[in-house]
Amino acid sequence: MEQDIRGALPKSQQGKRKRILILEDSEVDADLIIRILKKNNLDFEFLRIENEAEFLRQMDAFAPDLILSDINLPGFSGFKALEIVKQAYPELPFIFVSGMVGEDLAIKMFNEGAVDCINKSSLSRLPGSVVRALEDSSQKKKRRLAELALEKNLRMTHEILIASIKALATAMEMRDPYTAGHQRRVADLAVQIAKRRGFSEDKIEGVSLAAAVHDIGKIYVPAEILMRPTRLTSAEYELIQVHSSAGYEILKDIEFPWPIAKAVYQHHERLDGSGCPRGLKNEEIIVEARIIMVADVVEAMASHRPYRPALGLAAALEEIRKDAGTRFDPDIVEACASLFADGYQFPQRTS
Repeated sequence: MEQDIRGALPKSQQGKRKRILILEDSEVDADLIIRILKKNNLDFEFLRIENEAEFLRQMDAFAPDLILSDINLPGFSGFKALEIVKQAYPELPFIFVSGMVGEDLAIKMFNEGAVDCINKSSLSRLPGSVVRALEDSSQKKKRRLAELALEKNLRMTHEILIASIKALATAMEMRDPYTAGHQRRVADLAVQIAKRRGFSEDKIEGVSLAAAVHDIGKIYVPAEILMRPTRLTSAEYELIQVHSSAGYEILKDIEFPWPIAKAVYQHHERLDGSGCPRGLKNEEIIVEARIIMVADVVEAMASHRPYRPALGLAAALEEIRKDAGTRFDPDIVEACASLFADGYQFPQRTS
C-alpha cells in the first residue's frame, strides 16, 4: 500500500503543480514512476525525454522544478545531464532513478551533485525523496532571495555612506577655501600608496574615504582662523591641532565598514610618539592613518598655504625620507616616493 505523503509537501507548494522532467528511454519505466507519484497524491506535470537535444531545449521551454534521470540513454547519459544542470541551473534538484545503482556508483552520483539515487526496484522511496528535494530547493531559493535582498540593502547603505562622506568633505572645504581640494588630493595620493602596498580593494576604499574627510574636525575651528593669511598664534595653532579629535567625535558613531573615525583620529600621530592627540607609537597607529599622515605632509608642503608659498615637492619628499623609520612608516615612505619617481602627479585643483 502506497503512503499518502501530500501532507509532507510544504504549505507554500501545496496546490501548485510542480514540473518534473524525466530522462528515461523506457516508456514503461517512466509510466511506472509517474503512477507511483500520482498514487501518493502528488500533483505534478510530467515530461519524458530521452536524448540530449530535447533535454537542452526543454530545460528552458519546460522549466522543470526537478529532474529524474536514468543513467544510460541513447547517445546520452545521466551524468552528462547532471553536469549540464550543475553548470547552468546549480539549484535545480537532480535525482537518479536507475536499475543499476551500486555503492560505488551512488557515491559518484552524490559527489557530482545528485540529491538522491534510487534503484528502480525500490521505487517506494521515490515520493518521499521527491518531496524532500523540492522542499530543500524551495528553502535554498528563499535563502538566495534573502541574500540578494541583503546584498541590495548593503549596496544602498554603502552608497549612502560614501555620499555622506563626500558631503562632509565638501562642507569642510567650503568653509576653508585655502585648503579647497586638499582632502581630495590627499585621498588620491593615499589611494595610490595603498595600491602600491598591495592592499585589497575594500581596504583601499577605506583609505580613500578616511583621507577624504581626514580634516573634517576643522569644522569646529572658527573660519577666520582657517582663512587667516598670516601665521597663527600658539593658542590658535593648538585649537587647530585638536581637529583630529573633533573629527573622531563627528565620525565615531557612524557604523562604517572601515576604521574611518580611527584613521581620522590618528592621522597626526607619529611612529616615535611625537604626534598628537595621544602620542601613539608604531603599531598602535593603524596602517590607514600611517598612509594618510604621509600623504597629508607631502600634499601640505607641496602646496600653497595662506601664510606661506608652496615649499615644493622635492622638499616634501626629502622631509618624509629624512624621518622614515622615526616619524613615518618607512615602507609607506618608500611607496610614496616611488610613485612620484614613476611620474605620479597630484590631481589639478578644481577651485
